[in-house]
Amino acid sequence: AHCLGLAADMCVKTMTPRQLAECIRDSSIVFDQLILEFDSWVHLAISRDNPKRQVMTVRKGTGHLPGLQ
Repeated sequence: AHCLGLAADMCVKTMTPRQLAECIRDSSIVFDQLILEFDSWVHLAISRDNPKRQVMTVRKGTGHLPGLQ
């Protein structure tokens, strides 16, 4: 998705990664995946066809967990 321009990893100076993830999750933004990664950045992916609004958290050794953990 990154290589196709359909995903980005992001941080915002004025927000923690968790705050950013919560803000996007609670918004009306149409997305496919929102992943809080290692409490360090947010991965946001869009879909051309069928956006799932899938929200996950990943930390070292946990794999992908559902929701914001």
